[in-house]
Amino acid sequence: MTENSKFAYDSCEVNAFFENCSVIYDRDTLDGAIIDPGGSPEKIRNLVDYHHVVPKFILITHGHLDHIGAAEAVSAMYGGIDIYGPGKADEFLFQTIAHQSEVLGLPAVKNFLPDRFVKSGDKFTVGSISVLVRECPGHTPGHVMYVIENENIVFSGDTVFRGSAGRTDFNGGSMEQLCESIRREFLTLPDETVIVPGHGDTTTVAEEKASNPYFLNLMV
Repeated sequence: MTENSKFAYDSCEVNAFFENCSVIYDRDTLDGAIIDPGGSPEKIRNLVDYHHVVPKFILITHGHLDHIGAAEAVSAMYGGIDIYGPGKADEFLFQTIAHQSEVLGLPAVKNFLPDRFVKSGDKFTVGSISVLVRECPGHTPGHVMYVIENENIVFSGDTVFRGSAGRTDFNGGSMEQLCESIRREFLTLPDETVIVPGHGDTTTVAEEKASNPYFLNLMV
């Protein structure tokens, strides 16, 4: 993040899959957004309240239940704020949410659709913070990531993890697409860029270039 930046964020682990739900916000206005509310709505509310953030909308990286399970509940907590993302290619996953919850043994969630599907180049603002959408299919066909412009930080969902990358053996997954997404979207980022993944610890592009086998194979 840049010196004297107005951008801030915090994350908490939610649900049985320890998914990282993040809250991003403008330090001055406290306007913010919630990324991937996958479960535990009261825990998310506590995180939002701790920072006195006023959520304006919800951003979703992809359509797996562990990233969207609490989206409607959290939206309702804040007066029905809009849910944006992921890419439209993940629509089929939103149509199977109830089935996903049954199979995974998570609290029952009904099927729903986001208020808007997104695509590369779309932008959202909270206060003075600009959020850029980049498509990065592979883990799911409509997976996207959210880049905080001018701040060297990206919320990667389940595309890249510290030392690893997202699975591609789920319905709609593609190893070829995942590798192309890493090559196109991550290897072109500045080395100091912070990656906030959907699970596990944060990392940087430089760290992943040095040790992540997916990055190393693509750099040969």
